[in-house]
Amino acid sequence: MTQKINHKQIVSERNTYFSSLISQKAYWTTEEILSISRDLLTPFKGLKEDNIEPSIEVSMLYDIVYLLPYKLECYKSVVNALYENRGMACDDLTINVFNADCGIDSIAFVCALINKGYKIEDIKTIRLFSSNEEKLKRAVLLHKKLYASIPLEAYNMDIKEINDECMCNSLLTINLFAHTFNLAKDIHKEISRIIIGSHYIYSHSIFFENISSNRMPQVSGLDCNFYWQDLNICRFYKNDSRNFSFDSVNSIEGERYYAKYAIFSNLSFETLDIKHEYQIVLSGLCPGVPINTLFNQKRTSLFFDRPFQNKNLCNEVDNTNVVMQGIDYNRVWDDTKVDYTLRKIIEEFPQYSISEGLDNNEEWAHEVIAYYLNAAENGNTQCYNNIGVLKSLSNCLSDDSKDINSERNKEIVGFFTLASKGGDVNAMINLASLYMFFEDYSNAINYYKMASDNGEAAGSYSMGIVYHFGLYGNSKNEDLAIKYYKKSIEQYLKEIETDISSCTPISNCCLNLIILMYENGCTLCDITKEFNKIKKASSELTYAYTVISNNLSNKAKDFFKVLKLKSPDKDEPAFVTYNRICALYNGIKNGNDSLKSDKALALEQLKKLANTECPNWPDWEKYVWCKLALWTNQAKESSATYSTYWIKASNANPKKSCAYRTNMASCSQLDEEEVMAIWHKYAYGNGCETCHECSSYDKTSRCCPKAQFNWARKYEKDTAVTEFLMKAAMRQGYNAALQYLAIDKVKDELLPDVEVSPLDNFFFNWGTIPSAYRQIIPEFTSDSRYKLLCRAADNGSRKAVSLLVEVSKLRNSNLENIYWSALTARISEQISILQKITNKSFDNDFFRASSLAEQDLIALSNKRAEQFIGEKEDAFAFLKTLAEFYVRGELYSKAVELYKIAANKGFDVNKRIDELEEEIKQINRDYSYDQDYDYYEEPDYAQDTWDAMTDGMYGDMPDGFDGDYDFLGR
Repeated sequence: MTQKINHKQIVSERNTYFSSLISQKAYWTTEEILSISRDLLTPFKGLKEDNIEPSIEVSMLYDIVYLLPYKLECYKSVVNALYENRGMACDDLTINVFNADCGIDSIAFVCALINKGYKIEDIKTIRLFSSNEEKLKRAVLLHKKLYASIPLEAYNMDIKEINDECMCNSLLTINLFAHTFNLAKDIHKEISRIIIGSHYIYSHSIFFENISSNRMPQVSGLDCNFYWQDLNICRFYKNDSRNFSFDSVNSIEGERYYAKYAIFSNLSFETLDIKHEYQIVLSGLCPGVPINTLFNQKRTSLFFDRPFQNKNLCNEVDNTNVVMQGIDYNRVWDDTKVDYTLRKIIEEFPQYSISEGLDNNEEWAHEVIAYYLNAAENGNTQCYNNIGVLKSLSNCLSDDSKDINSERNKEIVGFFTLASKGGDVNAMINLASLYMFFEDYSNAINYYKMASDNGEAAGSYSMGIVYHFGLYGNSKNEDLAIKYYKKSIEQYLKEIETDISSCTPISNCCLNLIILMYENGCTLCDITKEFNKIKKASSELTYAYTVISNNLSNKAKDFFKVLKLKSPDKDEPAFVTYNRICALYNGIKNGNDSLKSDKALALEQLKKLANTECPNWPDWEKYVWCKLALWTNQAKESSATYSTYWIKASNANPKKSCAYRTNMASCSQLDEEEVMAIWHKYAYGNGCETCHECSSYDKTSRCCPKAQFNWARKYEKDTAVTEFLMKAAMRQGYNAALQYLAIDKVKDELLPDVEVSPLDNFFFNWGTIPSAYRQIIPEFTSDSRYKLLCRAADNGSRKAVSLLVEVSKLRNSNLENIYWSALTARISEQISILQKITNKSFDNDFFRASSLAEQDLIALSNKRAEQFIGEKEDAFAFLKTLAEFYVRGELYSKAVELYKIAANKGFDVNKRIDELEEEIKQINRDYSYDQDYDYYEEPDYAQDTWDAMTDGMYGDMPDGFDGDYDFLGR
C-alpha cells in the first residue's frame, strides 16, 4: 500500500549555524559530529549550565556531546542481546523511533547494527516521531549526513496522535521507545495501541529508560520494571520482556549514567494471537478485610516506661536513704532481694510499679510524683504525660472512672493537656484515647490530628481510619485516608524501633493502605512501593499483597503457600475460604503446585459459604452473589435461581448494578418489557464506574456500550438514534458494535434482502466467508472501511480478520495480507505462506535456516510432520518430503525419526528406515563418532526468542522452567 504524505511529516533543519557548518561535507562520521559539537560548546565550557539562558540550540548540542557517546555504548549492548538470540536473522527491516527528539537513540542504534555486521541496504526505512519540531529537524539533518542511503520519514507527532504512520512495511520491524515513562499518565496504553494496530509480523519493541543521570529525566528501577509490566498487560505479544541494566562512566567530565532497557519480541508466526488480550484467569480475589479500630494504646504502651533510665538526669536526688526494701522489680521470678533508694526508684521502676505504690499510699511513690512535677515545671514537659499516666493507672477502678468531669479525670486531662502543649505526642494520643473512651469524639479526633501534625505515626494512622470508614461524624474521604496512611508509614520509619513508647500497628496501617489503593485503581508499582517499606509484614498483610499482585499482574509470589490452597486453616476468615473456592472452580497451576478444577464442588462450597453470611467478612455479598450468579448460569440451573443471585449482587454492590442487570437481560428468562427497561436504562446513563464490557469507557456519561448496542439493534425505531448509539458503543471499544459497523452494516446497506444462515455466520469466524459478503469484498477497500475493519480485527473480531485476508489482496498490501492470513490460517496454510516469503521449498535442495521466516518454516514443518496434521495420505506425503529434505542435508537421524512416526501410523517405511540407519552406522564407523554425527536441533522459540515468564498464560512454559508464573491459565 502506498504511503501517504502526512501533513505533519517534516524536512531537515536548514539555515542555522549548525546546518551551515556541516553542509560543507555530504557524509560525516559520528566521531566528526561529536568533535564539531564539542567545538561549538567551547564558549559555554566555563559556565554553569543552570545559569545559562534556556536555549534549544545549546540543549541539542549538549545532547550530542554528552548523550551520544553514552548511547553508542548502550545500544551496542542492546544489539548484542538481539544477535545472541538470532533476533536479527532477517534482511528486511523498518525502524520506528518514538520520542526521537534529536535522533540520538536511532543514530546510536543504527551505528551499533552496522558495526555488528547488519547490512545498511537491508534497512528499508527509518521513521522518527517527536513532538518537538526543532529537535526533530536536527535529527533529520544528522541522519542524512550519517546514513544518507537509508530512506527517512520524520513526523512531528505526539505518541497519542500516531495512527497508521508506523504501519508495518517490512518483514522485521524494530520499535524504539526512548524515555517514554514520563510522557503522560497511562502512556503504556497508547504504546500498546500503536503496537497492536500496526500489524507487525516479526518485531522487537525496545524500551530504554534512564535510571541515574544529572542530564536526563530519571525514573526509579522499580517504576521502570512495573512500567514494563503494564506494557505486558496491554500487549499482544506472547513473549514477555527481557530487561537489562547498563552502567557507563562517560569520559567527558566524568559523567555517570545508569540505565535499564527491555526488549519485547514477537519473532514467530506461532506467537501471533488474534485475541490481543492479557487475561488474568483467577481475577477478582478478595485481598482481605481492612482494620477499622483507631489506635488507642499509648497509655498501655507506657505501662513499662522508665523515662529517666540511663539518662543521668537524677544526680541531685538522694541515693543513700533506702525507701524500699526486699524486692527486685526487674527479676520477680527469683528470690533476689534488692534495696532501692529514691534515685534508683525514679531511674529503674516501671510506671505500673509506681502506680501500685500510689494505690498503697506509700510515701516514696508520692515523692516520685513530686519529682516528676518539678522536672516538668523546669521544662521537661514529657513528665506531665508520665504523671497523667500514673494518675490513670492508680485507682483505675474508682467509682468516678466513667465520668470525664470527675475531679480525678479532670486532673488526668489537665496533666495530658500540659504535656500536649509542650509538644509531647504521647500525651496527644493519650488525650485522644481518653476522649474516645468517654465518647467525646470531636475532641478525640482533634488530638489524633494534632499528634499526626506533630509527627506521630499513631495519630496519622487513626486519622486514616477516620476518613477511610467515615467515622464519628466525618465523611468518607478515601484520598485523605490514603494520604494519612502513607504519612503514618513514613513517620513510623523515622521512629526508633527499640523505643516501645513509639509502638504503632504498622502492618495494619499498610494493610488498610494497599487495600484502599487497590480499590481506587492505583498501579501495582505504587502499591508495591508501600508494601516494601514494611520489613516484617504480618501474615494478613502478606496475604493481601499476594492477592492484589495476582489480581493485577498474575505474578504473585508463593501463591499456593500464602493463600493456603493446599493446607486450609481450621478457623480461617471467610474471604480466605472464598478465594480458595474460586481457585478450585478455575483450577490453577503454579510451578510444581496445581489444583484441579472441580466446578460442581466449588459451586456447592460457595453456596454453603453464602448460607453462613460470613460474619467476619463485611463485604462478602459484593463478592459471593455475583460469583453464584455466574456459576449457576454456567451450571445451567434454573433462570429463577441465577436471576435471584444477580438481583442480590446488584443490591450488594450498586456500583456494578449495570453489569449484573445487563447480564440478567442477556441470560435470564425475563418478560420482554423488563428486558427493554434494563437495556434502555443503561444505554442512556447509570452505567458502572468502570465498564466491564469495553476498553475506553466514557466515565462522564457512563452509558453502557453493551446496552447501547442491544437497544439500538433490537428496539430503537429512529435510524439516526440507532446510528448514534452504535457509534457511541464503538468509540468505547465495544467489540460487537465495532464488528457490526465494520461488517454487518455494510452488508445490510448493500444487500438488505440477503440472509446469512447461522451456520455460515459461525464458520465466518474461522475464515470461511459467506457468499453474501464475498459479493461485496471490493466495498471494504476504501480507506475508511478498511481502517474500521482493521480496528475490529485488532479488537478481537475473527470475522474482520477473515475479511481482511481477502481485502488486503485487492489493496495490493502484501505484508498485511501475510499478517491477516497468518492469524487465521491452519498450519499447512502458514507453511505455504512462509514458503512464499522465503522462496524456499523442501522438494529440491537442502538449506539451513538463515532468517526468522526460514526458522519459522522449518519449525512449523516439523510440527506438522511430527503431529501428523491433516488427512492421512496428505500428512504422510508431507512427512516423506520433509524427511528426504533432511536426507539431502545428511541429517539422517532426523529423517529416521520422521519415518518412524509414519511407521507408527501404519505406513510401510521400514525398508527406508533400515537404509538410513545403515548409512548412519557406516558414517559413525568411518569417523569413529561416539554419537550420531548428524544431531540437529531446531530453534527453541520458547527460550531462544526470549524466555517468557508469562508463557504460562498459554500453558506452554519451557521445560525445566522453575518459576512461579505458570499458574496463569490461558
